[in-house]
Amino acid sequence: MKHSCLAALLLFPLLVAAGPAAKDRYYVFRFGGEPAGYVHARDSRGPAGERISWRETVLSLRRGDASVRIRMEVHSRSAADFTPESFSLLKEETGQVQRVSGHRDGAEMLVTVELGGKTSARRISLPAGAVFSSAAEQRIAEAGLEPGQGLSFPVFLEEANQVADSSFRLLRREPQEVLGAEQTVLVLTNEMLGIRGTETVREKDGALVAADLPALGTSYRLASRSEAMGIGPGPDLLERARYTTRVDLEPSETLTRLRLRLRGDELPDPPLDARQRRAGSAAAEEGLVLELTPGRAPRASALLPISGSVPARHLEPTAYEQSDDPRIRAAAARARGSARRAWPVARKLSRWVHLHISDKTMDRPYLSALETLQGRSGDCTEHAILFSALAKASGLPARIVNGLAYVDGAFAYHEWAEVYVGEAGWVAVDPTFDQAPIDAAHLALTVGSSDDEGMLQAGLAGLRYLHGLELEVLEAERADGTRIRP
Repeated sequence: MKHSCLAALLLFPLLVAAGPAAKDRYYVFRFGGEPAGYVHARDSRGPAGERISWRETVLSLRRGDASVRIRMEVHSRSAADFTPESFSLLKEETGQVQRVSGHRDGAEMLVTVELGGKTSARRISLPAGAVFSSAAEQRIAEAGLEPGQGLSFPVFLEEANQVADSSFRLLRREPQEVLGAEQTVLVLTNEMLGIRGTETVREKDGALVAADLPALGTSYRLASRSEAMGIGPGPDLLERARYTTRVDLEPSETLTRLRLRLRGDELPDPPLDARQRRAGSAAAEEGLVLELTPGRAPRASALLPISGSVPARHLEPTAYEQSDDPRIRAAAARARGSARRAWPVARKLSRWVHLHISDKTMDRPYLSALETLQGRSGDCTEHAILFSALAKASGLPARIVNGLAYVDGAFAYHEWAEVYVGEAGWVAVDPTFDQAPIDAAHLALTVGSSDDEGMLQAGLAGLRYLHGLELEVLEAERADGTRIRP
């Protein structure tokens, strides 16, 4: 969970706009009501009216006993009419550096990503009217909206390397005290990526004053430099992602059935399949009841490589899964040995990854598959990413699962993988716990890919669960027939 959720936390501060005057602005960023970082923003206009933006975002969090500091710096340049021209991004976490740059080429943004010693490039279509995220509030302020009127346009998200539709509606125009001076502000609602929020924008220059995203539990407020930069360690993500139960489910490998109730406001729907099913038709206020069973090993599986049966993205390399790198391909060949069918290969790869990552630690940033292969260190995210890269290098379609797994008396945020084995479809494996297939105590919350879109969607869903989820064990059953109830 450490990267996808953190990526989403980093995303929304990108919408902070400092206004056209080259004057610094500082914002306190909060997660779950606790200070979690700051944003430092500066915008200016060039000689031809072009819009130049610079933003520094710093997250200060905890991951158990470890402190986590993530710094991201974004430069962007737009034409006077808000057309995106170019951007660059630098992200640093615990010694890991990621660089992203992009420039407009006709109706596309050509984006280059440098991560873990590898460089990848992709083209992203720019719809008509698209603006950089940092210019969104200026676009609204200059639109001349009246209360009740709205405006929609595509936004290019520099950190996520993708375009998202956004919509704004002006609720009212009012005077408000901003850092000790009365200013006229616009109070708006907004929606992007399915997340609704409210924000206050200074009318004269589009500088953001405040924003709230209740579904994610995040907010940011304009503040003095000393207030914004004087925050200490922020919230503990591991503690927020831990759900204790009133019953002991250990050893979870012996469970044959597990029934859970999920409650919360605006929670996304979890994926459903033969292993994870909706149980009954409870009223909305009673929450969602799910029944989980252990995964089943397929009786037969397809010969590798598999192609044409699933979307191509599940076989393609990403910035984090360098499945086309010769070192990844060589490791995959060693790990699978003489196995040629999908399920035997998946089991061998899972076991190999479990043994290869000898330093099981939460102290690392989100490493790429190549970095993990070489460093042999990481937690569940590194296990899942390396496994997925090795699977793809073997011609075995793979995707990433984010969810909760039972460990040490509680459900905790966890990451594992699924592989497509042929007629039996997708089967989940957990190289962290050396389970192939997985036990019943795995609750899948999102299923996707480690590409930009997949990681962002997983992060947003993860934040929504972290902020608002209540989890209750209703009943469990073991292989010997023993029933467990609160």
